[in-house]
Amino acid sequence: MFELLTRKNDLNPLFTDLFDDVWRTTENLSKNLGIDLPYNVKETEKDYTLEISLPGFEKSDLNIRVEDDLLTISHHNDKQTESFCWKHSFTKSFNLPKYVNTKKVAATLENGILNVVLPKVVEPKNVVEVKIK
Repeated sequence: MFELLTRKNDLNPLFTDLFDDVWRTTENLSKNLGIDLPYNVKETEKDYTLEISLPGFEKSDLNIRVEDDLLTISHHNDKQTESFCWKHSFTKSFNLPKYVNTKKVAATLENGILNVVLPKVVEPKNVVEVKIK
């Protein structure tokens, strides 16, 4: 890859422009797929809801994993036919708040919006009466 980048200046200007356009498109695609996933977080008394915009994705395209206090959403795709080969992937991780019931995390995907519901754990409150001396 490095050799290709250093040799590109020796190539026909038309090819160089094409290469630059492909490079820019690939950069934008990787940003949209992996780095800058648009998302919102909503909080209610009972849970947190993470909404992520993933147009064109299906349930089978996504993997969701909760490990300790880390929620990870990922996608890996290798499509290959006789005429083209297409590979892309992304991983996005979120640190979870302290009081999330990780055993009851649920997700739905509708109309290109992934909703991940993170139920809160009801933390028992320690009530201590303090006597005045």
